[in-house]
Amino acid sequence: MSSGTTKPKEWADWLHAHWTIQKVLDPHLPFCVRRSNALALDLSALLPVRATPSPSAVDFAAGLTSIKDILGAAYLTIGAHRRGGRVIEKAMLAAGNLLPSRHIVFDDPKSAELFVKHLRDVPEIASGARKAFSTLIAVMDEIEDRR
Repeated sequence: MSSGTTKPKEWADWLHAHWTIQKVLDPHLPFCVRRSNALALDLSALLPVRATPSPSAVDFAAGLTSIKDILGAAYLTIGAHRRGGRVIEKAMLAAGNLLPSRHIVFDDPKSAELFVKHLRDVPEIASGARKAFSTLIAVMDEIEDRR
């Protein structure tokens, strides 16, 4: 993804995995960081390309039952959208690869940043963030395996 040459199908699969997770997270998060609607808009903009659901994302989302895991996952995914997503978007634009990325745009970026900074200072969520990171690596592996 960092090369900017991601194919629409790979992008759809990646966004769908995030959407699967985000649908579970959003009801527990402040409005300023909810991402499932933006991810759904990006996925709809990719149609007729259809995403393949990620077994890793489905399993991870089903296990998000404790507030520590939910907030840990939120810390990681919000950071991925706000930071990593912008890097990927720039690389895609430089490569002339115009794929939808509404999910990285926050309507209230100051509030979103304050929420992430607050979570960074909560050590109890570290385990949940590590689980989310491992899941996103597994999602990338699934996408690579489909090539």
